[in-house]
Amino acid sequence: MQKRNLNLPVVPVADALSLFTRALGASVEARFKTVATGDSLGRVLGAAVYARSSSPMFNASAMDGIAVRSEVFLNAGGEAVLLHEADFASVNTGDPVKRPFDAVVMAEDVVEREAGAVEVRARVACRQNVRMAGEDVASGEMLLPSRHVMRPVDIGLLLAGNIAGVEVYRRPRAAILPTGTELRAAGSGGYEEGDIIESNGGMLRAMAEECGAVCTLYPPTPDDPAALRDALKEALSSHDLVVVNAASSAGTEDYTVGVLRELGEVVVHGVAMKPGRPVILAVAGGKPVIGAPGYPVAAHLSFRLFAAPLLRNLSGLPDGAPVVRARLSGGARQKPPGAREYLRVRVSCVDGAFHAQPLGQGSSSAASLVKADGLCLLGESTTRVEAGEIVPVELIRPLEAVERTLVLRGPHDTLLDIVRDMMSEGGHSLSSAGEADGLPALERGECHIAAVRSPADDADAGAHLKDLEARFPGESIALIKGCRRQAGILVAPGNPLVIRSRGDLAACRLAKDEGSTQSALAAAVASGSADAGLGSPSAARNAGLDFVPLDAERYDFVCRARHVQLPACAAFIQTLQSAALRRRLEEAGGYDPSGCGETRTSGGAASA
Repeated sequence: MQKRNLNLPVVPVADALSLFTRALGASVEARFKTVATGDSLGRVLGAAVYARSSSPMFNASAMDGIAVRSEVFLNAGGEAVLLHEADFASVNTGDPVKRPFDAVVMAEDVVEREAGAVEVRARVACRQNVRMAGEDVASGEMLLPSRHVMRPVDIGLLLAGNIAGVEVYRRPRAAILPTGTELRAAGSGGYEEGDIIESNGGMLRAMAEECGAVCTLYPPTPDDPAALRDALKEALSSHDLVVVNAASSAGTEDYTVGVLRELGEVVVHGVAMKPGRPVILAVAGGKPVIGAPGYPVAAHLSFRLFAAPLLRNLSGLPDGAPVVRARLSGGARQKPPGAREYLRVRVSCVDGAFHAQPLGQGSSSAASLVKADGLCLLGESTTRVEAGEIVPVELIRPLEAVERTLVLRGPHDTLLDIVRDMMSEGGHSLSSAGEADGLPALERGECHIAAVRSPADDADAGAHLKDLEARFPGESIALIKGCRRQAGILVAPGNPLVIRSRGDLAACRLAKDEGSTQSALAAAVASGSADAGLGSPSAARNAGLDFVPLDAERYDFVCRARHVQLPACAAFIQTLQSAALRRRLEEAGGYDPSGCGETRTSGGAASA
């Protein structure tokens, strides 16, 4: 059994990057190749490209007609001009326009007369209807700069400039080596207790390809130093960068650091970052090797910080993601000094201002990466960050997508999953963050819409609006009707604890509903980690649970009236009103969508 390194020393992120870069030296340099221009789509130019020929290469007619000398029209009156055979030349689009001719009259403005003469009924000026030589591309002109990513229109431009081949960055080759005897492929079946589905490898491979690399994903290597050594040697022989996933920490089967010391130099083992502390940075055979921790978030962040910049540089792609300044929502956050922490956050853009809502920060939560729009960086010296503080956020979703997303806060319901799916078909995006009460976030301007629960028999929308007006003084508020839904209790099959009412829940381990989806609540009950949870009939049915019905309730939405006209909000309301949504709610069961999407504005009438 190998000796554990339980007191793993760590170095700051900036120092780790500096040490790693210095150890690699000039061994990691971009290489180039020449490809046919027609095959260059998506490739990154290694050098600026200059036109070898002009386009057009001669003065060319821009249309069908006749080439003429424009001077014949200078002294002509308002009548048609008669031209004889020597005064013009018939041309088609693209034909040369040769001296002494310097303009073209469209065929529609020419009438043929006897003896080869023509009558011209329109005047043309010098160079009119003529594409001059070099008008589109001039010989010697720089057409595209280096590091430009080729698009279809770029290919056309280069071919017009007589460029048959271009120098591009050679795509680097990356290898991903998952490790762990317990790893099993997704969909393989026959899983036993202790087996883990291998998922990090696919994520890391996609990240490498996103950085312009050609990537090889190796099958999982068992927890055996000899097997890991052989796999590393093979990967290093044919790749420019290798990422070993898992086995980087201090467990009894974490062999990566020992094997890397045999094959090369371990530059850093342990970086002052959270998550991702046990990351390994090494050089073997003159090539970078990164040992990424096994937890999904730590693996993602380790790759993002240490592998991505190397691959993007080798690919010729620009490094770095857009950073926005956002107001942090939620409560104050404490962190120990000395480590850099990366918070996964949802980012909303409301009325031009950005807001960052922290998500669950467990390193094993792959779902939090999917839900996150960005990473909020808390520096080594930071020990506390307050709610409302302006913080830097590095976006992991495109800025344009964040700005176009409709943001909703409040209790989650399956209805939102259906609406989000339907909105995406129309090119709109809905982000919903579950929490017990979304109105405070709406008050702070952190979202566009808040979901609200209300008694099912509360039919007085006017009274509800008056209550909202008192909460939002001086603002016009819109109440968007959702649906009446059947509330109830999710219990294990057969209801072994004989739960009949809310009062029976006092003695139960209740699945926490704040911030959770209906599926997550049902999963907690189905796994036995909770005795019961509040949810919907569809959630119970999908998880194989029993359902104890309670009183019905309304599930509606509130927003500022001015936001109703936003394209995404309009799409949200249209989706609520659609027959397709009604059909899907009927299939889910437990919903009464009567009037769904009806909107009433404070001080105004209801609208369908």
